[in-house]
Amino acid sequence: MSDDLKPCPFCEDDQAEYRKRSMPLHGGDTRVVCMLCLAEGPLGMDEEDAADGWNDRRKRTP
Repeated sequence: MSDDLKPCPFCEDDQAEYRKRSMPLHGGDTRVVCMLCLAEGPLGMDEEDAADGWNDRRKRTP
């Protein structure tokens, strides 16, 4: 897990990873995926955006 990623908001696992997707027309995007329960964070334009979305989701999940 990257040091800047919080544990999964669903299973509390700390083995989240970045997944990058290449797209020919706009370059692609990145999201964070939990390797245990496969929960996915929101898309970001880069790792920083994806981490921000993942960590924000963590704060909003009860």
